[in-house]
Amino acid sequence: MKKISRHLAVLFTFLALPLFSQLPFTIEMEETTFQDWPGLHSFAFGEYDGKWVFLAGRSNGLHGFFPFTGFPISEANDKIWVMDAESGEVWDWDVAGFSEEIEGPLLSSNPQFAQRGKYLYIAGGYGKDMAADDFITWPTLLSVDLEMLVPAIVNGSSPEAAFRLLTDERMRVCGGEMALLGDDFYLVGGHDFAGLYNSSGMPTFTQTYTSEIRRFSIADDGAGFSIENYEAFGDSEYHRRDGSLAPLFLPDGRPALGFYGGVFQPSADLPFQHPIYIASGNIETDASYFQKMSQYTCPVVPLFDEENGTMYSAFFGGISLHYKDGDNGLVADSLMPFINEVSVFVRHADGSSKEVVTDLGFDELLGTNAKFILSPDAPHFDNKVLKLNDLQGRTMVGYVYGGIKALLPNITPSEGSNRLFKIFIKPIVSPTKNQVPEEVHAYVFPNPFSRQAEIRLPGNFRPEELKVINLAGEIVWRAKQVNTDELMRQAALFLENTQPGVYFLKMDGKGKTARVKVMKMRE
Repeated sequence: MKKISRHLAVLFTFLALPLFSQLPFTIEMEETTFQDWPGLHSFAFGEYDGKWVFLAGRSNGLHGFFPFTGFPISEANDKIWVMDAESGEVWDWDVAGFSEEIEGPLLSSNPQFAQRGKYLYIAGGYGKDMAADDFITWPTLLSVDLEMLVPAIVNGSSPEAAFRLLTDERMRVCGGEMALLGDDFYLVGGHDFAGLYNSSGMPTFTQTYTSEIRRFSIADDGAGFSIENYEAFGDSEYHRRDGSLAPLFLPDGRPALGFYGGVFQPSADLPFQHPIYIASGNIETDASYFQKMSQYTCPVVPLFDEENGTMYSAFFGGISLHYKDGDNGLVADSLMPFINEVSVFVRHADGSSKEVVTDLGFDELLGTNAKFILSPDAPHFDNKVLKLNDLQGRTMVGYVYGGIKALLPNITPSEGSNRLFKIFIKPIVSPTKNQVPEEVHAYVFPNPFSRQAEIRLPGNFRPEELKVINLAGEIVWRAKQVNTDELMRQAALFLENTQPGVYFLKMDGKGKTARVKVMKMRE
């Protein structure tokens, strides 16, 4: 069924100004809600041909706290929604009538999902098994062909043929997060929840956290698909659910995933605060930093400053261990209230971290289980991290949609939100940014050389970046390092092991630059 939505006029525009320290950019939100769009949260999301697809999830707010009121089936999202953020058009298809094995997972809450090409993969989710007349976490992996599904729904025909299903106990997870990194899928955290939820201690459910990060590949030829190369990594720090998983770059420039927050600690109803960094070769928990803001699933906008090697991750609202109290700074609240603040998690090139709480905020308590959707027109890397250095002026980088709208910070009525916000990033250009750097003299000894060489610098020059460029103008080696001595050591080691030839060393740091021609001879 197709609907043309009525557009809600812009209600407000906010400008983010850092509260505790300066950021190299500002953030703005501009509401562009379409009144006929549904209020959804805890869904699976995919996109195809400029249209958004939402499946599963819920339309009411935060779950109830007593049996039979926790996750009423009447409030499950029973439709597949296709939406166009430019025109406001929306189409939907009811999943009733699908085979039971497909319908069940599509009526679930908090499934994990990730998209590769035209296929959206949806793992697990918590919902009612109608055949067993009980609530379970589904042991399923769905493959959704968006190239088939979107045109079918837009044209008013059944999209059921777009679905394929695999049953696998390793996918019996809800409340985790899932993402694609390279050729591998990562299923991070989550739990197996069965029975009727309640918070009063009544024995109406069982709950088992995975306490794992699961890595696997999916082989899919369009007819059949399978899970391959499965490996699970266990750790007490992975005993988490309902955190935020977002792409980033590590200080050494490798693409990775950051898992932030998540609940609950085994010994207390408190969130986890140490961020976890997941790369293809290793998983690292940063025990040196305690995350203060937005520990529950919320939209995250990732930006990388390639020039300085600094990663910025902007968190929008959600549920938090701390909130901002006017000019009095941050206040801790162990009840973990809903908040409206936007904070930025900063990780520097040396691996140190901090958080900046901005003056930007929603006008309601929003963000929990909402979604940031990147604009394809915004400059970004292949892993969907924004290129901060390539942003020119005020740039619309994407949207924030849906989630839970809470009336009060704690113990509150709530509902699913249909509000849609455009997100703008505007770089702050410092007065010195466009100045020509001062050229200083550096040299290499010996030059020419056949094995080892030493890079010698003037005393007032401490470069933080070094590039080795060949005669074709190609960068054959590049490194950034706050410690200049370590940078020179790494560069000398590269020169020692590289092929004979003519190279140019270009060094930059603190408004100064040096360029040295070197020749490596055969021994």
